[in-house]
Amino acid sequence: MKKLFLIIIVFHNLLFSQNSDGNVSAETISDKIQTHCFENLKPFKELDSLPNWKNHTCTILDNLVLLQINTKNKSFDEELHKSVISRLREISNLFYLDKTPIILTSGMDSFLETEEKNKNLEDDNKIIYVSIGECIMPRTWYEAKEIFNSETRKLINNK
Repeated sequence: MKKLFLIIIVFHNLLFSQNSDGNVSAETISDKIQTHCFENLKPFKELDSLPNWKNHTCTILDNLVLLQINTKNKSFDEELHKSVISRLREISNLFYLDKTPIILTSGMDSFLETEEKNKNLEDDNKIIYVSIGECIMPRTWYEAKEIFNSETRKLINNK
């Protein structure tokens, strides 16, 4: 299941990152934000039992995928889920401190809408919009999006 999910994400990114002439286009701002790694973040202690993931907790996309892990060990899954949600808040804070507040979007045509909103990154609010999914997305991603955006909005409103 996990492999299928990762294959779908990779295929989605390849499909939507091509120019009409068939050449792969340059990376978008959304791609850069989703895969931007904050190297100074410590790995989750829960991932000691999943060594392949131990060093993959520094990006938004890594953490969205980690929310999909279901080991059938309810206690482990709950602890990992809490750690991921905390990490997403932390990443939101780090982007804000870098003066690049991020708002995650989803839904039909969200990629096109974010591209339009990101045309002028020097506007008053300096917010960068990042589409994490179109129409169909895992339930946990919606939860993660709301928590991440709530943290970003809290930071923006408290400045």
